[in-house]
Amino acid sequence: MLAPRVSPVVVTLDESDIVILGGNGENSHKLSDIVVFNAEKKTCRKVSGGGDFGFSSINSQTALVGDKVVALVCMSGGPSLIKWTLGQDRVTLLKTYPCNKSAIKQSS
Repeated sequence: MLAPRVSPVVVTLDESDIVILGGNGENSHKLSDIVVFNAEKKTCRKVSGGGDFGFSSINSQTALVGDKVVALVCMSGGPSLIKWTLGQDRVTLLKTYPCNKSAIKQSS
């Protein structure tokens, strides 16, 4: 069963499978699980219950590149680039981009 969430990373893998990674769960808790949803069978298969860090999607900026899902996500340390390779049970953090919060406040 897929836990309720908002802002997950969602990517179509093929004609029937969609991967759902992370998102914001209950009380805005960032999730780190990996679930594959099969649209034909209407089933969910949990690939991993969670990794070392939680994340949520930023405006669905994701791509399937070969056998890798790459996404720009929101983490507690700032915007980050992650990847997940099909068949793996972990998401890999590639880079976290520093965020100058005072500059954001001044511009709004």
